[in-house]
Amino acid sequence: MEIERIPRDEGAASSSESGSDDPYLLVTVDSHVGPSLERQLRPYCPQRYLADFDEFVRRERLDKTDEASAMLERRKALFTRSELAEQALLQASECPGLQDPEIRRQHMDADGIAADVIFAGGLNNEPLPFIGFGANAGSTAVPLELRAVGARIWNAWLADFVSVDPWRHVGVMQIPIHDVSLAVQEIERSRSAGLAAVNLPAPRSDFPSFADPVYEPLWNICEELELPLVTHGGAGEQPVGVNGPAGDLFFSVENHFLSRRGLWHLIFGGVFERHPGLRFVLCEQRSHWVPETLRDLDSLWLSRARDYSPPVLPRLPSEYWRDNCFVGASFMARFEFEMRDQVGLPNLLWGSDYPHPEGTWPYTELALRGTFAGAPTDEVRQVVGMNAVKVFNLDERKLTSLANKIGPRPSAVDVPLSDSELPDYPGQAFRALGAYA
Repeated sequence: MEIERIPRDEGAASSSESGSDDPYLLVTVDSHVGPSLERQLRPYCPQRYLADFDEFVRRERLDKTDEASAMLERRKALFTRSELAEQALLQASECPGLQDPEIRRQHMDADGIAADVIFAGGLNNEPLPFIGFGANAGSTAVPLELRAVGARIWNAWLADFVSVDPWRHVGVMQIPIHDVSLAVQEIERSRSAGLAAVNLPAPRSDFPSFADPVYEPLWNICEELELPLVTHGGAGEQPVGVNGPAGDLFFSVENHFLSRRGLWHLIFGGVFERHPGLRFVLCEQRSHWVPETLRDLDSLWLSRARDYSPPVLPRLPSEYWRDNCFVGASFMARFEFEMRDQVGLPNLLWGSDYPHPEGTWPYTELALRGTFAGAPTDEVRQVVGMNAVKVFNLDERKLTSLANKIGPRPSAVDVPLSDSELPDYPGQAFRALGAYA
């Protein structure tokens, strides 16, 4: 794989030219856990809901009809086209770091990662109780009361999981989005317990648009507590035809788009105008789509054909993106980093997607070389860690001290990757065409 130097602004220098070889501070804004329903989550279930919990487990184990199981089956279908792909999926699904915090930190150290943002969804057939796939809002077939209980169970377990090294882990709390007052209570409780980001399910037809005033208490508390709102890929409505012929491909094409819809809801709903301190992060979303989307949103705002203009929204949508929004370009490809100025360098975050097979683990340094070799060191520092430190209010001093021990040095990353060094089953950080290849 022949790699050219990445263009940079005049005066910027790569590590070999600048002489700065302090290790990179890596923060992945996309990683996963998969606690065991029976062994790890059941002890957190309130006594009065234990019968419901056990019935959920029974259906999950026997029927496998919930959304998390359906998503796992789609993943399996996509990863059974080659023996190497199957092995990669098996490695991810059996990764002990999904459930054991000590092993997880060992994997982070070996990969040079100082801190991680933790979502549910481990590909190990362990859904969240009453919710299923952790990035979403749960099935409408499950009563809202039980989905709220499932959020509380997850939040309590995750708070304990991250408590050993809370400065290294950003736990993403679940909220009952259908009941804003309950959601606010859960946010206050979970923040006190140590969780530091809020999972915002993508818009769906079964709850109001984020432009609706009903959400004002939610935006207020997140701004007050400085909690980023995060939406993970796959966190939206299901594509039409997903359960029919070519459904796996429909899912792959549309699941990212359906998860992005909160962006224009929040912008055109005036949420960032009323709450300038809010931060909104779209995780595992790639990043190549951002420039065209911002052009389309600005075009709507500027249109003379219809009244999309102030006083409803006094600034261009792209200005709200600049000040309030971020994209976690998990397993960032080289061509995505080359678009950093169009996306916004301060708005671009990196993710490993640990331990998913499409992610960078356990080949993170190879992935970094494939993406960043020849790039300006200062800009790489921003993208792989320092932007996330600011967005998620991390302790830069502590993380820098750790990164100096485990982080990859710029001189090592600044070495072009050869084809012979590619992993047997390369993750999507090594893609060159688009979102998938």
